[in-house]
Amino acid sequence: MEAAFSDIMLLGGKEEIDAASKFMVQFEETTEGSLGPVIFALRKSLRNEIGLNDVPMPRPYNLRLHLNDD
Repeated sequence: MEAAFSDIMLLGGKEEIDAASKFMVQFEETTEGSLGPVIFALRKSLRNEIGLNDVPMPRPYNLRLHLNDD
């Protein structure tokens, strides 16, 4: 995670850097934080770079399954 944030701070655009910075400050102060704004900023930038239209990302935007061994 440290490497990913270092890359964002080094190579990211303003929106990405701002989102990453806010997350880092919040995480340092509270040990909690949402990566949503960072993901949204990266997604928007990547879509722009490859020429795709900006399409709003639905919420929730991911699914996590936990399977029991039972």
